[in-house]
Amino acid sequence: MADRPTSVSSRPRVGCAVGWITAAAVLGGLLWPVFRHRQSAKDPSCQSNLKQLSTALQMYAQDHNDRLPPAHSWNEATLTYTKKAQTLVDPDRARPASGYAFNLLLHTRSDMEITAPAEAPALFDSTQERPNAADRLQTFARVHGGGGNIAYADGHVGWVRSPPAADTGLEPGDRGPPKTSAQHLNADR
Repeated sequence: MADRPTSVSSRPRVGCAVGWITAAAVLGGLLWPVFRHRQSAKDPSCQSNLKQLSTALQMYAQDHNDRLPPAHSWNEATLTYTKKAQTLVDPDRARPASGYAFNLLLHTRSDMEITAPAEAPALFDSTQERPNAADRLQTFARVHGGGGNIAYADGHVGWVRSPPAADTGLEPGDRGPPKTSAQHLNADR
C-alpha cells in the first residue's frame, strides 16, 4: 500500500479565518474611538461659531442703543462683527446652510428687557437651515448627540437635550415681540 498524503489544508484555513476575524475585531475596537471622536469633534466648532455670533450680537447691541438686531437681518448684523460668513454655518450639517436661528422674541429687544440674560436663549441649532432664520425655538435641532447648542443672551453657549421656552429670561408675561418692534422694523429698512 502506498502512503497517501493526508489533507491538512482545511485546518490551517479555518485557523487562518479565525485569526483574521480576531484581528479585525481587535483593530475595529482600537479604531472605533478615533472615528467616533471625529464625528463629535465638530461639536466644539459649532459651539465656537455660536459663541462668536453671540459676542457679535452683544457688540451690535452696544452700537445700537442696547438693542438687539431685527430678526429678519440678524445674519447681516452679526457678519459686520465676525467678518467671517463661515461662522453662520453649522459644521455638522450635510448642506452648507446656516443651521442657526435667532429667538424671535429678542427681535430689536433692549438689554434692559432681558431680566435673566444667562437663561434667555438668543441663538440655537435650527432645522430651518436658511439665512436669517428666526422663531420661538420651535425648530430647535438635536444634531449633536441627541441634543443641540444654544447661545444665551449673556454670551455663554451650552448643549441641551430640550430647549428652554423662548420667553425664558424675559420680563414676566412678556411673550410677544417688543412693543416698539414696528418702529424699529421701519427704521431698519
